[in-house]
Amino acid sequence: MRHIKKCLALCLCAALALGSAVPGLAASDFSDLDGHWAESYIEDLYERGYISGYEDGTMRPDNEITACEALVFLSRFYELTSDELSFLYDDWGSIAEDYVPSSLSWANEEIAVCLAAGIITEDELDELDLSAEIEKELLCVFLVRALTLEDDALDLTGIELPFGDADEISPEHTGYIAQLVSMDIITGDDNGNFTPKLGVTRAMAATLVSRGLEYVEDEDIELTIDGYSGLVRTFGIIAGADDDYVQLRGEDGLVREFRFADGASVTVNGRSTSITSSHIGDEAEFSVINGEISAISVSTDSDVEWVQGRISRVTSSKSGEYLIVDDLISGEDVRIDVESGSEITLDGDEAELADLTSGQFATARIDDGELDVLSAVTFSDEISGEVSSVIYGPTVQLKVESGSVTYVFLLDIGDLPEIERGKTEITIDRVNAGDDIEVTIDDSEIEKISISAAESGVTAVLNSITVNPTGTFWTLEDNSGNEATYQLDSMAAAYWGSKDISISDIKVGDTVSVSLSGTVITEVELIDSVQSSDKFSAEILSADSGKKTITLLYNERLVYVDASDATIISASTGSSVKLSALKAGSTVTVYGSFVSSNSFEATSIIVEN
Repeated sequence: MRHIKKCLALCLCAALALGSAVPGLAASDFSDLDGHWAESYIEDLYERGYISGYEDGTMRPDNEITACEALVFLSRFYELTSDELSFLYDDWGSIAEDYVPSSLSWANEEIAVCLAAGIITEDELDELDLSAEIEKELLCVFLVRALTLEDDALDLTGIELPFGDADEISPEHTGYIAQLVSMDIITGDDNGNFTPKLGVTRAMAATLVSRGLEYVEDEDIELTIDGYSGLVRTFGIIAGADDDYVQLRGEDGLVREFRFADGASVTVNGRSTSITSSHIGDEAEFSVINGEISAISVSTDSDVEWVQGRISRVTSSKSGEYLIVDDLISGEDVRIDVESGSEITLDGDEAELADLTSGQFATARIDDGELDVLSAVTFSDEISGEVSSVIYGPTVQLKVESGSVTYVFLLDIGDLPEIERGKTEITIDRVNAGDDIEVTIDDSEIEKISISAAESGVTAVLNSITVNPTGTFWTLEDNSGNEATYQLDSMAAAYWGSKDISISDIKVGDTVSVSLSGTVITEVELIDSVQSSDKFSAEILSADSGKKTITLLYNERLVYVDASDATIISASTGSSVKLSALKAGSTVTVYGSFVSSNSFEATSIIVEN
């Protein structure tokens, strides 16, 4: 409702302060504008939508404007989104309402913008008669502030002005007027006077504003309001946190990561503090400017539990109505009983339990064991961006930069989605920082991850391998005897025909076909031979006793160990260990042989810790 009121107020403001729109009329068609000294400036503002004419086909350029109308003019220097305007009005609207008379309430939002932008102060607004005609020197003060040049103007205070009536200018306003004189925005009249106490006509105001806008464009200045331009406020549940960032899962199921801006305000239940991992699962509201947290407010309540996840089942029977949600916070299936009085929405609209289906993403607030609010969304999307990092563990964090937003996709190491580079299916460990990526989400679940294919390829003989602190470099010689050196991606994949192999199997003298992304080798096909290691140590990410496999992180790559024929021994006791006893985070040494670059057949496994 507030946004509707804002639109109405803005339209009314345009009609009352600046004239009523005349549909289809060009600026040159106004009967009283032809040949007027300010015709070009008025036409400029008319075409920009800053000013309009009256229904009788006149512009009335010589009508004087009030202080209120002048401030409305200047508020339009700032282009604010509806969200930014809403946040700004939340902070400044009550002040505007206190000082603006009810007869001018249509201008409350524009006055609030002027307060937030520093065009006028609260004390000045209290003393100003908004209904009275504005004096020229005061309009100059407001214009300089709108152009964010007040500091420059104050440095010019006391300067001698080139007007015959300079002594009539208020001393505290001389710097502002001098600033506009230096910018050729204002000049004297035919008699060399400034007439500072004179009222301002629509023509004068249009001239000053048009010249000010031209200055902004010529100097390529972006006029913004600190604390509001670029401001986004978002609500969700904390999914992760440390000293530098907070991850927030929204009602669409997506996790977004935000870093703290310098001096960010952090409160928990109204008290200033810091955010830790103990707040995972708590609700939070973020104020974000240009991708960084400027303020975060966290609410915790021992009686309140939040559940977020995909709906797996919806049941309505004589015994009751409930739904089962695969809760992302606890990792368990959660039954949510729906009682009469529970508020349910689907895609933002009021809904019934019968409207919900499996696959939708649900956010439920449970207060003292009873469902309070349930928000469900039907979410499918394709998110494109650049991989910023891949963090391995039982849950892999795939971080993607998309514009100013960092998305964090949490992937179960034991149930990864399909990942492709071009048309080739790859594993998560072959996804590199800097890769272009597209994540396809269907029914709130990641269906596929696509990595951009390599840009070019070279077939040549590997002449040398050089390792230095900046990386590994291969020098290749093609059939014409031309040599070129390329950096080897630390996670480059290797093949022999259709079989995966280890990159370490490739030796000097081998003939290879490499895929390049710029000057970086991302994939290698070996033409001649393959060799494998028979022993390595690594950290366990997961162990599946049913499939008799272990997933390890080795040299920043995932290795899948077939342990079906392996003997597992504890290094500390020397006794045998069951595969089901292996835990994520333990270090093991495995013996056997690689059958591909990421598959290893183990004959024995030593559990180091």
